[in-house]
Amino acid sequence: MIVPIRDWLEREWTQALAYAGDPDRVMDAFVNSEVQSVRYAVLTQLLGKVHDHRRSLLVLKPVRGDIHSWRPRVFARTVVVPWVETHRLWVIGDSDDPYVSNSLRRPHLTANLEGVLHPSEWRRLAAFFGPIDNSVPETVRESCRRCLRSVARRDLAVDD
Repeated sequence: MIVPIRDWLEREWTQALAYAGDPDRVMDAFVNSEVQSVRYAVLTQLLGKVHDHRRSLLVLKPVRGDIHSWRPRVFARTVVVPWVETHRLWVIGDSDDPYVSNSLRRPHLTANLEGVLHPSEWRRLAAFFGPIDNSVPETVRESCRRCLRSVARRDLAVDD
């Protein structure tokens, strides 16, 4: 099922801003990463899978011949970056093309980490995505909501 992602994102963002629950240690670690590309990747990959559940959280570049393969770089530029700019969420980053980063130019999140900065963060992200990638759509949506709540917490903390 393909979800109208921009409407879904705005609705969930409004709810994330109103959320008063406890911090999420696991998700907060990704959203608060010192590595900008990790912050963009966690949101982009989850949001892309919410949009079309057939997509893999671990794919970073389209796979030739796979009709369900996707282009996270294009998705980031056309959906995530404009949303970040609209809401002035500089806590995620200020890149207009976050997937141009060498860390995100691999075909797959678990691909060769040679030369990639902060490989432990990428391994941790891949391990986090693994079980979610094969889960039901509601689990993916809830993971994305967790991410949005972490972004909201971080943004509100910066504004204080």
